[in-house]
Amino acid sequence: MNYFKLHLVLVAGLLGTAFALADPVDDLAAGRDVDIDLLGMTYTYTGFISGNGVVTDDQAPPSQVAKNPGTLNIIVNTRALGFPYDIIIPFAGAKLQSDRVRWTTNTLVN
Repeated sequence: MNYFKLHLVLVAGLLGTAFALADPVDDLAAGRDVDIDLLGMTYTYTGFISGNGVVTDDQAPPSQVAKNPGTLNIIVNTRALGFPYDIIIPFAGAKLQSDRVRWTTNTLVN
């Protein structure tokens, strides 16, 4: 049995809107789905088989991830991050500033 633990922190700087008083993070929370563009990542896995790897920007093209309106939480398929397999990972979103969100996960993949 191979255990793979993935720790990712994604910080997204959000673009301002045309309205000076608008809060982009609140707009993001109210909306549906999120477009992501991973610029790079290093990962490790341990267990029966151990190893590591790097995913570059070219290997992980921009993609869309699911998000329910009214929340900053997202669900990412690892294939969208450049992995060669599909694992669904939930990320919890937290508002840091009016234009910044941090998504984190501590998902144990079996």
